Amino acid sequence: MFHRIAHPLLFRDLEFHPYVCLAVTNCPPSGLLVPEEERISSLFHRLQFWSSPDIARLVRTCRVSDWSNEDVILPNCGTNGRTFRRAEDPYILLTAFFDALPRFASLPTGLLRNLRILEVNLCSVVQGEVVDTGELASLHVTQFTFRHHPVAEPCVENWVPLLNPLILTHMNLAYNEGVLAQIVQATTTTFPCVRSLNITMRLSLPSWSQILSKFPAIEVLQVKRFRCDNAVSEPREPLRELLPALSKYTGPAQLLQFLVPIPTLRRVSVSMGGQSLDDIVQSASVTSTANNVTSLQAKIIDMATNELFFEAVCAMCSVFSRLTELHLKIVESPWCRDDWDSNAFKPEEFLEELEQQSPLPMCIQKLALHWDFPAGNPVGADDFGPPDLNSVKDALVAEYPELRMIWVQGSGIMYLWRRERGATQHAFEEPREYMA
Repeated sequence: MFHRIAHPLLFRDLEFHPYVCLAVTNCPPSGLLVPEEERISSLFHRLQFWSSPDIARLVRTCRVSDWSNEDVILPNCGTNGRTFRRAEDPYILLTAFFDALPRFASLPTGLLRNLRILEVNLCSVVQGEVVDTGELASLHVTQFTFRHHPVAEPCVENWVPLLNPLILTHMNLAYNEGVLAQIVQATTTTFPCVRSLNITMRLSLPSWSQILSKFPAIEVLQVKRFRCDNAVSEPREPLRELLPALSKYTGPAQLLQFLVPIPTLRRVSVSMGGQSLDDIVQSASVTSTANNVTSLQAKIIDMATNELFFEAVCAMCSVFSRLTELHLKIVESPWCRDDWDSNAFKPEEFLEELEQQSPLPMCIQKLALHWDFPAGNPVGADDFGPPDLNSVKDALVAEYPELRMIWVQGSGIMYLWRRERGATQHAFEEPREYMA
């Protein structure tokens, strides 16, 4: 009786590692290594067990990858873990796996016929190895993720035939800018059905808007930029024409001046400093457009004083006047400024200004405030108060009749109020490891 309950849970997920790939290591020359002879024998027995009729029918997911994420001993490398060697047939285990694959009848992929989600992690083609994915072009992959180190030739062209532009809906290429460039250059068509895109781009290059033009149906866009890439080039075409369906954006604040005019944009999540905020507020494309953003999550970095932070909040609320949800997180980095002073910024003072001036949009429903001070320089409980947040709440509720939730967290206090449940306030001491 017990095994009938336990076996489906124990044998639901199969992981199999046929070799270790050395294409990106400097130890031996590029190639594939397999485990020692006795280990291969053990892996054969393991595969026979998993592919036996009583066990194979229980397998629901299967992950095949090399041993790169395991502890291994490479020849002449002196690391700790398993030992691998060169072999006449480096695919001896992989061949055995594919021979056994038809026995896993319960896999959702059904021998790849129904494969919908494809994730390629650290893909490398060993010198002399031939990769032919042309015959797999009929696969109906809807979600494609390509993770790779930033090297010159990540071999993404081997996977492009799998991407049917009329079927693909989700693409994640946030790990290597060359990958995206190769995909865009490898096809003259667009990806008209991609609704979610996660990419890394050099925004200082004029070509970034050309890349986005390949994905006209994007609803969710997440952009990452390189640390050394600070400037933003003007897009070649207005983004409201390139991305007419965009509803959610996560990424650098500098792109907001081009994205805010998109009438379908509702949710925004950005990180910004004082300069990027000034650029947004002063941008004619932002201030002259009645945007429809209703949810804003902003991480504000290195605002030196309460006055500057409060001015930033007022500026954001003036730009995004239709907000129903506002989540602000202020992050202080003492290593970024020589004059950083934890006593110069006190949440209590900001809350008093918030209570007295009420700069929020009139339709606000949810408000979250979070202070994140660096370890070793927290605002102590004596500095914080704790303040009378019920007084702040009463003032805000009187000013904003649609307000339904207030959340305050930071440096020794947590406060939550919901209209239907009342208020909960908790003061606590910072953990010792953060106080040291």
